[in-house]
Amino acid sequence: MSFARFSNNQHNPIKIVSLVNTRALGDAIYYHIYAASVRNMFDNASLCIYQRPDREYKTCLLEMNTHADQSIVIDDSKYGITLDSFCGLGEFTVMGENLPDYLCNNVDWYRSGNNFPDIILSPGGMSYMNLPWFEHPAFLRIPDRRVEQLAAELQDCGVDPSKWFCVINYREPGYQYRPARRFRDLDPKPFMALAEDIIENLGGQVVRVGHPRMTAFPERPGFIDLAPLENGFWLHAFAVTRARFMMGSLSGISHLGSAVNTPTVITNCTDSVYMPGCWRDHDLALYMSLFDAQGRRISVPEQHEAGYHDRGKLTDLLDNQRYTLRENTPAELGAAARRMMEATSNCKGWREPHTPGPTGTRPNKFEVPLPLRLRVPIMDYTEPTRDA
Repeated sequence: MSFARFSNNQHNPIKIVSLVNTRALGDAIYYHIYAASVRNMFDNASLCIYQRPDREYKTCLLEMNTHADQSIVIDDSKYGITLDSFCGLGEFTVMGENLPDYLCNNVDWYRSGNNFPDIILSPGGMSYMNLPWFEHPAFLRIPDRRVEQLAAELQDCGVDPSKWFCVINYREPGYQYRPARRFRDLDPKPFMALAEDIIENLGGQVVRVGHPRMTAFPERPGFIDLAPLENGFWLHAFAVTRARFMMGSLSGISHLGSAVNTPTVITNCTDSVYMPGCWRDHDLALYMSLFDAQGRRISVPEQHEAGYHDRGKLTDLLDNQRYTLRENTPAELGAAARRMMEATSNCKGWREPHTPGPTGTRPNKFEVPLPLRLRVPIMDYTEPTRDA
């Protein structure tokens, strides 16, 4: 399906409505980037974000999406946007505010013409697999009015503004809103070793973000733990924007690195090489090591060709065919950190965020389904044996 229209009438922009119907942080980040990237494909377009204020970070992400022209935020106690609410221009004109219960009762929805959009972006349509396809994926950014206060708070937590730092995050059970997940929950010990390596051998600081129920790390100079902070999303997000680079995993806030244009390593990948959890050219994907029943390591390209990044097939290999999966070791994490150190050698202190707008001629069209694009470099580094 293709949608193409050029509009140079500022009073008649191409109307895009994005339904950010999720409570998961990672998905919400993907949806905002996808919707903003579609908007940026047109010279004259308006983007409306619809969501509910059922998570703190959803309100924050909405404020960070400077590409959104309007938002419709409906509280849980009110009716939401039903399919019937995409009802053409006549319903509100005829009925006014005396709408039946099955229609959205938010007046702004109709007055802005969101009930009659040119493009509707549904959660299923905004696939994270397609983010690498956009030539210039949009960015999220910290609003200017918040920067000074957040910078002061980060310093108050112990981060030295004269030295660079790395943000680390990994998924660990205990987060109140999400259950434990096989293939995604990780042992914290390699990340403890990574933090020590960065501080002791690379000369950086380490800032951990996450949730309050994560395993406590040993206290030491140069390590700043923001994970225990309740309702600390703004400070976590600000730290990611100022980090020299981020070392994350398949965890919601780890995807914020790509979103704000901070060079990011997603470690312990098991998903498709087309979308390992980051999507920019300067990012890096580090996969878990998969070994067959004879102990032979299967390379990432081999895994991809055999379809082993499918969760069902991977589960069968591990449960029924004596394959083993090993999380990234401290040596592997350290090698990835050193590669990012080299790539970010011009960053000596806190990062100056760089989130430029779209450049060049915009295509003024949007075609789906989008093709998959192999974009993020794969770091196929591994220890020599599965027992390493």
